[in-house]
Amino acid sequence: MSELSFTVNEKGTIGLDPLEQPTQRPALPRPLKNRAQDAQDEMRRPQAAVLYRALKAAGSEGLSWKECWALSTDEEFVVGPIVIWMRFHGCEVVARYDPVGGETRFYLV
Repeated sequence: MSELSFTVNEKGTIGLDPLEQPTQRPALPRPLKNRAQDAQDEMRRPQAAVLYRALKAAGSEGLSWKECWALSTDEEFVVGPIVIWMRFHGCEVVARYDPVGGETRFYLV
């Protein structure tokens, strides 16, 4: 443990010696929260659960990968962002474009 040294200025005020004062690190900036992104993530979680269950059920029923279609074209249920969310959270989903049907199909790995 180091010793503290004190100084007394001309007015009689006592303080720590400037050479012995502990150094403080500058505060790190807080990460900015993207509230719009957080709201979208909250919306994607239940949608990802629905998509995951549908893909899992299709695989367990013996359907071919080609029969596992995207669930909807509704703007609130766009499959692409849901798949990105699932991949980001550790679920392995493969997207394959079907030139005959002209659509992208998604499969669990």
